[in-house]
Amino acid sequence: MKITANSNTYLKKDPTKQATELSDEDKVVIEKGREFEVEFTEQENDDHEAPQSHGHFHIEIGFGAGEWWAFAEHWDLESQVIIETPPATLPEWNQIDWNNWASPVSKYFTVGEVTNMSRERIPKDDRDPFTGATLSEAMVKQNIVKMARRLDEIRDDWGPIGVNSWLRPWPINLHKIGSRSSNHPEGTGVDIRCLRGDTIGLEQMIERDYYNAGKWDGGLGRGARRRGFVHLDLNAKFGKRVWNY
Repeated sequence: MKITANSNTYLKKDPTKQATELSDEDKVVIEKGREFEVEFTEQENDDHEAPQSHGHFHIEIGFGAGEWWAFAEHWDLESQVIIETPPATLPEWNQIDWNNWASPVSKYFTVGEVTNMSRERIPKDDRDPFTGATLSEAMVKQNIVKMARRLDEIRDDWGPIGVNSWLRPWPINLHKIGSRSSNHPEGTGVDIRCLRGDTIGLEQMIERDYYNAGKWDGGLGRGARRRGFVHLDLNAKFGKRVWNY
């Protein structure tokens, strides 16, 4: 995936330290507009086992440039699309072109954001390795659309929000991410952040105006301060709950 710096920033070897605390070997100054082709390694999961990232994401840069941490709010992801004018007619789940990254799944979100622009993440039949339950392609797609339409409401209230991670089929969720939760494989879970700023404020608004107000019946994972994202899910099996990352 291509990422682009939206401000002057750093790549760091240790996300828990300020750049001034790091040696020259453990940080790189990056100017606004600089682009990198990277392998995006999701460090967060729903089991709370990932190391604290302090709002950074972990990347591997090609050509032997190694592994680094990048502060999420200082970078634009290639998959991120800001739709200012929603399409006049929203497609049903079976009308979406799931092979087209630009295809809308709701007013403000696209297939590319759902899948992180990865062919491995296009919805298909899957199986829960713990329960043996079959996840049909149709069910996963319907869950994604349901979640997307709820995120549209938050987008209308807050403004542009970015997607860190959405659909993660079981082979990715379990083996690459290390999560045993079914939220992301079923398409009912998503990790979001505020674009250009206050992810903590976004989290507080969601908790106050949605969760506490009875407008959100699923999970709310408070990860803004330590991880740089807010987790939301609509998984009926787990019900309404809130926790800190």
